[in-house]
Amino acid sequence: MENAHKMFDEMTCEPNLTYSALIHGFCNKGDNMNAQKVFDEMTCKPNLITYNTMIHGFCQKCDVKNARKGDLDTARRVLDQMKDSKDCLPSTVTYTTLIDGYCKKGELEEAMKCMSEMKKQGCLPGLLQCSDSWGDTKNAQKVFDEMTCERDIITCNTMIHGFCKNGDVNDAQKVFDEMTCNRNMITYNTMIHGLGKKGDLDTVRRVLDRMKDSKDCLPDTVTLQL
Repeated sequence: MENAHKMFDEMTCEPNLTYSALIHGFCNKGDNMNAQKVFDEMTCKPNLITYNTMIHGFCQKCDVKNARKGDLDTARRVLDQMKDSKDCLPSTVTYTTLIDGYCKKGELEEAMKCMSEMKKQGCLPGLLQCSDSWGDTKNAQKVFDEMTCERDIITCNTMIHGFCKNGDVNDAQKVFDEMTCNRNMITYNTMIHGLGKKGDLDTVRRVLDRMKDSKDCLPDTVTLQL
């Protein structure tokens, strides 16, 4: 990375792109200390790309088996710094990167809190990130039962998606039936898709009928293709 430093000093292109590239290089090498040093010594204000590069770098290689890898505390501090600054606001990518890191590390309640914060900021996940990463649905159910933050639509949809992805449609159905918030299109489509993969067509029809009877939403083209 010494050559990278030399090139950096000689570059005349847009500074944020240069800083982001250097941070990315250090993080890929596992040198988070120098990545943080570059970030702290920036001579211009970080933009969205720079912040997201930092958060992604510190969330890399997070997993339950190797607790030494990844630095979620620093990633969280970068997100808080981003929110406190008036330069740019977190995006969907910002939040889902951190959520993915929490899930892979097994810190599911922190992931759920982050998802609720994401919703309040007006960001919506393109795909329910946490449930793609957790693997251990029993642990997820325990966290869901004990969690202190609100079980909003994102939280419930995440649980349903995670259970269906792992083939636990009975647990998904339980979350679906016990929801206290209004179900949306993602809720119904995820449940129908999970039941369909299991071949439980009778329950699919019941959920579809419930969707039609509700005031929340009506079947769309995705629903009819499931």
